[in-house]
Amino acid sequence: MIKIKLTKKSFTLVEVLVACGILIILVSAVVALGVTLINSATLSRQRITAYYLAQEGIETIRQIRDSNLVDGDDTTGWKTLDYEWGVGSPYKDIVTDGSKSYLITTASPKNRLFLGPIGPINSGLDVTIDGVKYTRKITFAPAGVDIPQLDTKQKIDANAVRAIVTISWKFKGNDKNVEVRELITNWKQQL
Repeated sequence: MIKIKLTKKSFTLVEVLVACGILIILVSAVVALGVTLINSATLSRQRITAYYLAQEGIETIRQIRDSNLVDGDDTTGWKTLDYEWGVGSPYKDIVTDGSKSYLITTASPKNRLFLGPIGPINSGLDVTIDGVKYTRKITFAPAGVDIPQLDTKQKIDANAVRAIVTISWKFKGNDKNVEVRELITNWKQQL
């Protein structure tokens, strides 16, 4: 007769601890990767939103410029982009030294740029989207280009200006920003 010995084979305590340790390391790596991917996607979404807000600012500037060129009003010109509340003649040319911050009006009259408040709060206009507060600041600088058709710097400065729209926000306690620069020209100069 043949004797068969039945034994139960099991894991030792050391093998169980090693397996649990490896499993914990793998799960931690997957969770860390997931958190990194979520943060990256969130930052990308916020950057895209900021870029669109900056583009909206540029488009508003273009719309104001075009409206001023065709409105038939002698008090406005292509560079008459700002509006000051409470001033008898509110329209005047923009300041191109980068020292003034302009805001886009949302109240009547709409689609006007006006000088922001003076002082430390002159940082721009706040726009909140999806719980994130974006600050839009619009400044203007000299064109900084050489236009061959115009023979003097005065003609260039009189017919071109650089618009700078900066969007800033906070992500995980860090300051982030997007800046869009656009050359705005007097397209009606030859007419």
